[in-house]
Amino acid sequence: MLTIYKNRKSGKHFIFIKEIDTDRGLFITPEGKEKVIEIKFFQKDSFEDDQKNLLDNRIVSLEQVIKYEQHKKDRDDEDRDNLVDMIIEVAQQHGKSLNDLLGTIDEMEKEKGNDKLLIELRERILEEL
Repeated sequence: MLTIYKNRKSGKHFIFIKEIDTDRGLFITPEGKEKVIEIKFFQKDSFEDDQKNLLDNRIVSLEQVIKYEQHKKDRDDEDRDNLVDMIIEVAQQHGKSLNDLLGTIDEMEKEKGNDKLLIELRERILEEL
């Protein structure tokens, strides 16, 4: 389950990671970037939902979910495999080709470096190409 906050000004949805202090939190932006933001910039009511539903309804982006999962490195292999399958399935449902998804992974690796989830996602995509 992800905790989602909606930005008051832009109307975009951000994934909440953790509270930094009483006024600020660590969020994942719609572009998949980590950012500390003052909570006052969001609507008061946050909500929770599962990743697939949020992706299916285009509330969050694939980049956001991938970045979120990088925070949960202790996830076991079965969960990670299911997540990789779900990311590929949803990307294709939203008209992203596997090559588009590889481009997204390339960009994220430039920013963050190699990550186990990104490596597994790349390997699975290359198997399917």
